[in-house]
Amino acid sequence: MSFAEPQRLTWFLALAVAAGLVAVAVWQRRRLVARLGDAVLVAQLRERVWENGRFFRHLLWFIATALTIVALARPQWGVVEEEIEQQGVQLMIALDISPSMLAEDLQPNRLRRARQDIADLLDLLGGDEVGLVLFSGAAFIQFPLTTDYNTARSYLDSVNSGMISRTGTALGEAIRIAQMGFNEARTSQKVILIVTDGEGHEGDPVAAAAAAADEGVVIYTVGLGSAEGAPIPEYDQRGQLLGYKVDERGETVISRLDEATLEQMATVGNGRYFRAEAVGRIAPAIAAELETLQQQSLASRLESTPIERFQGFLLVAVIALFLLPLIPERQRVLARVVPLLLVGLLLAGCAGQEAELVAQGNEAFAAADYETALRAYFNANDQAPDLSEPTYNAANVYYRQEGLAEAQSLLERALTRAGGLLAQVGLFNRGNVAYEQQDFATAVNTYKQALRLNPDDADAKYNLELAQQALQAAPPEEPPPQNQEGEEPPPEAEQGDNQQSGSQDADPNQDPAETAQERSENRDERQVEPSDKNESGGDQARPEQLTEEQARELLRAIEQNAETLQEHLQLRLRSGGPAEKDW
Repeated sequence: MSFAEPQRLTWFLALAVAAGLVAVAVWQRRRLVARLGDAVLVAQLRERVWENGRFFRHLLWFIATALTIVALARPQWGVVEEEIEQQGVQLMIALDISPSMLAEDLQPNRLRRARQDIADLLDLLGGDEVGLVLFSGAAFIQFPLTTDYNTARSYLDSVNSGMISRTGTALGEAIRIAQMGFNEARTSQKVILIVTDGEGHEGDPVAAAAAAADEGVVIYTVGLGSAEGAPIPEYDQRGQLLGYKVDERGETVISRLDEATLEQMATVGNGRYFRAEAVGRIAPAIAAELETLQQQSLASRLESTPIERFQGFLLVAVIALFLLPLIPERQRVLARVVPLLLVGLLLAGCAGQEAELVAQGNEAFAAADYETALRAYFNANDQAPDLSEPTYNAANVYYRQEGLAEAQSLLERALTRAGGLLAQVGLFNRGNVAYEQQDFATAVNTYKQALRLNPDDADAKYNLELAQQALQAAPPEEPPPQNQEGEEPPPEAEQGDNQQSGSQDADPNQDPAETAQERSENRDERQVEPSDKNESGGDQARPEQLTEEQARELLRAIEQNAETLQEHLQLRLRSGGPAEKDW
């Protein structure tokens, strides 16, 4: 048993003091009675006085007070399992890292101010997927869509203006690269947030924004700088100031904020333009705008809520107070009523520490502190081995960390003890793990078991269909070549051919860029990513087995992967031709 407000239990100290005072008063009363005269005579005079009546009245009063204190402390034991869903939008942030962002008309400079505003925005997001695109004269994806804000902050802190050698400001290219980072399988709103000074743009960024808006993307722009502008400092490799940038005529370059272009981009992109002025004002305004957009469930997890048990304690306290005036001080009236009341006071509670540990683990999981979450779940499992929820949540942690084998083992353990909602969700996630391991036959069977428990689960139906398609598209292993004498192949070879369709090994011919991209995607513990699953079996399917839609999806994935494979999964696309401005 645990208490939601344990500090109120200190009131028992006051109750103990009151009990001591009552005991002293009873002792003094007995001394006074003893002084009245002969003990036999006094006993005869007080023959109808029931001394135990006073005792039981005091006892009931103390019981009622003690139980009221316990009820106010909110005792809890047992847990209720709830599936908590996170909702949000897909937000790709395009950050300008061109040399002009080093201008110091915003303190300490435009780029560092932009990084601070983005970090403030991450603190205000509550479940939105966030990705980052860096651009100058070219653009690339620094990290893909994720809900791991701690990792996003670490990438953001490492951003500097020297990460792209090609100078300039390719706003249109940044929009196109950001669009490639969206998950087309989701129905949540796609948003591009462009953070730049807007100067020196290449091509037609307004046209690029309009094209993105035609595909349902909302574009917000944030302008950094001032109309008066500021010179662009230049530094050596040690960070020492060398001077300020000059043009071909030897004059100092002054970089100014191009608000007109940014306002046009936001207008045609059905969004809004923000100007970075006072520190801390941009992030709340952007977060408020995102709240108004269409959201979708992005992740889910089981969370345990302790069950409040104060009602029983309060009920017994009320009964005790009701019986208090009925206890007589004379014999043969209600002398036997109190023992019946005491029987109802023998209420037992069960330990609730495991519920606290699970709650701590869930908080750590939400904060992406997976090590702390695992430790809390395992401690809860040690204290309550029969409770399946800690084991299930630990499996979710391993799944998020790519530990598919550990996740599968823990899910199987949890399912041996689970029932109801936990059993259905556990089977669903077990099917996800099997799919990630390319064990499509096991995935199909597991999704079917989940649907038997909840036939209305749309996610399980969708993933079952994908698993069945992947299972059908998996090609059989080519038969071994006949020996020169034309002898029959050994039985072992035939047996291996028959078992090929159930193999869990990955296709050795699979595109490594595709595999790397799939493993870098942020995984969803509740809903399997449809786009990843369509790709997982695409390269293995024979042409005659592909539908027209599957072939089109496969071609698009191959074209994207050919442009994607860069260091740290950074997507680099360069503009053709030189930039008009190199800052």
